[in-house]
Amino acid sequence: MCRPFAPLISDRFAATSFAVITLASVLIAAGDSVPGLETIRADALKGHIFFLASDAMSGRDSMSHEGRIAADYIAGFFYRAGLKPAGDNNTFFQNFPMVDAHIDRENTRLGSRVVSKTGGNLDRDYANGPDFSLPRQGNVDVTVSAPLVFAGYGVTAPEYDYDDFKGVDVTGKAIMVLTHEPQETDPASRFKGAWNTVHAYNWWKPEVARRHGAAAMLIVQDRVTHRPPRAASGPTNGQIRTDRGQHTLTSPFWDIPVFTITRRVADDLLAPAGRTIDELQDAIDRAGTPRSMAVPGVSVDLRRAIKDRQVIQTRNVVGVVEGSDQGPVHLSRRRRQRVSLRRRHRDGGSAHGHEGAAETQRDVPGLRGRRGRTARGLPLRRPPRRASR
Repeated sequence: MCRPFAPLISDRFAATSFAVITLASVLIAAGDSVPGLETIRADALKGHIFFLASDAMSGRDSMSHEGRIAADYIAGFFYRAGLKPAGDNNTFFQNFPMVDAHIDRENTRLGSRVVSKTGGNLDRDYANGPDFSLPRQGNVDVTVSAPLVFAGYGVTAPEYDYDDFKGVDVTGKAIMVLTHEPQETDPASRFKGAWNTVHAYNWWKPEVARRHGAAAMLIVQDRVTHRPPRAASGPTNGQIRTDRGQHTLTSPFWDIPVFTITRRVADDLLAPAGRTIDELQDAIDRAGTPRSMAVPGVSVDLRRAIKDRQVIQTRNVVGVVEGSDQGPVHLSRRRRQRVSLRRRHRDGGSAHGHEGAAETQRDVPGLRGRRGRTARGLPLRRPPRRASR
C-alpha cells in the first residue's frame, strides 16, 4: 500500500477528480527510441475516447454516477497495465468528500452604505447581473456587513518585493481588488515582465485575502478583455441549465464570499474618497507600487446565499509505476525515492451546461479537451510493462 503519497495528491490536486500516476523513476530510455512506444496506437486512444466521451457518460461530472463509472474504467485499466494501487485500503481509489450546492439568486445581494460628513446615510442596492456576479466557487451561505478597503491587486508577493496589504488593516473588512497583477503588459515589470505569475489569477486572490483576515472580496472587472467572446458551437438541444450546482471541496479555500463587480460600481464605492478605479489602477501600474487605502465612510452589505447543499463522497484514481534503475546501489536507492506525478482530469463537466451560460451555447458531453487528455494518459501506461519482458 502506498498511502504516504495520498495526502500530497489530495492537498494539491483534488480540486476535481484526477487519474494520477506516481512514477518512481524516469522511464525514458537513452537515445531517441523509447521501449514499448510502438504499442501506443491511435486506435487504442480512440477506443478510450469512444467510451469516456460517449453521450451515455453524460460528461462524467465529478460526483455523478457516470463519474464513478469512469473511475472504475480507469482503475480497471491500471490493474490490467500492472500498476500498484496507491489509494485507500490498498485500492486504486482515494476517497474524499466534496460539496454540491446551488447559488440562491433570489436571496443573494450586494449593497453599500455611505456615511456623509453630516451624519446622514446613503444606502444603495445593486442588481445581480447588471452590477455584480458570483464566481461558482464557494459552498457556504455567508452574510457580511463590513467597512470597505481598496487593496490594489490583492497581491502579497514577497518574492517580487510587492505587497498590497502592507500598511492597511483588512481584518474583518470587505476588500476591493483589481484582477490580474501590476504592470501586466510591461516587459520590465518585476512580475516576470508581461508573463502572468500565480498572483494574477482570481482563483488565488481569495486565498490571499483569507490569510490576511478579510471578510469578503469584490473583484473589479478588467477594462481589457483578455479572451474573445464565446461563440455558439451549434444549436442547443434544450438542456441548457443556469442552475447547475457548484462542486467544491469541503476545505476553507473559498470560504469568504467573492463577488465580481463592474467598474461603474467600483467608482460608486470609491467616490467618497474622491478617486476612480481607473485612476488607482493607473497609479499602481505607473509606479509599480501599491496604492491601498481604507475608503472613508463606506461599508458593504452582501450575502452569498446557498441552497440545496449536500456533501457527497467522490474519489481520485491513483496508481504507481515502480522504477527499475539498475545502476549503482547508492544511486539507485536515491532515484527510486523520487516521485513524479502524472495527473489527468477524468471529469469532463456536466452535459447540462454551466451556470450563467448563454442560451445559444452548447456543452458537448465530456468536453473535448479533457476527454482527450484523460484518454491520452491511458495508453501511455502500458508500454513499461511490455518493454520489461
